[in-house]
Amino acid sequence: NEGAAGEVTSGVPSAVGKSLGAELMHATQGQRGSEKNEEDGASPTWKTNPHRRSILASDADTLTRSLANPATSTFQELQEAVARLQKENTDMCQQLSDSQRDLIAKKQALEAKTTEEHQRLSLDLVTAQRELVELRSQLEVLQTQYDQALLDLENGEHTLGVTQQQLQLARQDLVQLEKNQVNLRTNQTLEAQTKADLVSQYNLVDRMTRGLTTRQESLNQRCQTLYTTYQKRLDHLTTCLDSYVDQLVHLSHKLGEQRTQHVATLRTHTLRITELEEANHQLTDRVRSLDKEAQSSATALSQLQSTLQREMGLSESKIAQLRAVVTKYENEKDGDSTSDLWQSILSASETETRVDGDEPQSLLGALESPMTTQSRGLAAT
Repeated sequence: NEGAAGEVTSGVPSAVGKSLGAELMHATQGQRGSEKNEEDGASPTWKTNPHRRSILASDADTLTRSLANPATSTFQELQEAVARLQKENTDMCQQLSDSQRDLIAKKQALEAKTTEEHQRLSLDLVTAQRELVELRSQLEVLQTQYDQALLDLENGEHTLGVTQQQLQLARQDLVQLEKNQVNLRTNQTLEAQTKADLVSQYNLVDRMTRGLTTRQESLNQRCQTLYTTYQKRLDHLTTCLDSYVDQLVHLSHKLGEQRTQHVATLRTHTLRITELEEANHQLTDRVRSLDKEAQSSATALSQLQSTLQREMGLSESKIAQLRAVVTKYENEKDGDSTSDLWQSILSASETETRVDGDEPQSLLGALESPMTTQSRGLAAT
C-alpha cells in the first residue's frame, strides 16, 4: 500500500500532495457513508456476514489511509520540499502541469495493474473449479466401490441361503437317522460317527453365518460413513467456491467505484491551484501530522503482512496433510488395509490446529483459507 501511494504521488510537490490527500480522504468518507446506507438498506450479503464486512472495512480503511498520506519520505525530506516550494513559487504553474501529466500516467499504470490482478484471480478461480471436478470424480469412484461392495454382500447372502438350505437338509437327515435307530442297532458305531460329523458341520455353518452377518454390518457402516463424509466435503467446497465468486464480483465493483473517485479527485485538483499560496503557512503543521499517520500506517501494514504470512503457512501445511492422506488411500486399496486406511482418513479429517489462541480449524478449512487470504489481498490492493 505504501509503495502504491508513493507511485501515485512521486514527482508532485508536497503542498499538492496534501491537497490531494485531503480530497481523497473526503471522497473515501463519502464512499463509507454510501456503503453504510447499502448495508442498512438492500445488501443481504453484508447483513448476513458481519465478519466479512469487518474485514473488508478494515482493508478499505488501510487503503484510504495509505492514499491519504502522499508524503512517504522522511521528515527532513519534507522540510527540504517546503524550502523548495517557497523558492519555486514563480514557476509553480509549470510544475503543476507536469505533475498532472505524471498523475495521469500513474493512473493508467494503476489501471493496468488492476486488470492484471483481475486476470490472476480469474485463473485462480479456474484452478479451484478444476479441483472441484477432480473431487467429484473421486466421489464417483467411491460410489462405484460402494456398488461393488453391495454386490459382494448380495453374493454373500446368496451363499448364506444355500448354506442354510444345506443345514435344513442335514437336520432332516438327522431326524431320519433317529427314526431308523431301531432298525440300525447293529450300526450304532457308524451312526454315532455320522452324528458327530453332522454336529461339526452344523457348528461350522453357524460360525460362517455369524461371520457373514458381522462382516455385512461392518461393510454397510463403512460404506455409509465414507459416502456421507465425502458428500459433506463436496457440499462445503461448493459453498466456498460460491462465496469466493461473490467476493470477486463485489471487489470488482468496488475497484471500479474507486477508479471513478480517483478521476473526480484529479479533476478537482486543478481547481485547488489558486489555494496553494494560502496553504503555505499550514504546511509545517500538516508535515507533523502526516509523519505520525505514516508511522501508524506502517505499523498496521506490518501487522497485516505477518497475519497473512501466518495464515498462508498454516493453509499450506493442512493441504499437504490432506494430499498425503489421499496418496495413502490410492496406494492402499486391496486386502484388509481398507480398515486402517479408513481410520487414517477419519483421523486426518478430524485433526484440529490452534494458532495464537484462534478457534480450531479442520483440514477442510485449509481449503478455504487460501481463498480468504487472496480475497483479503485483493481488497488491500
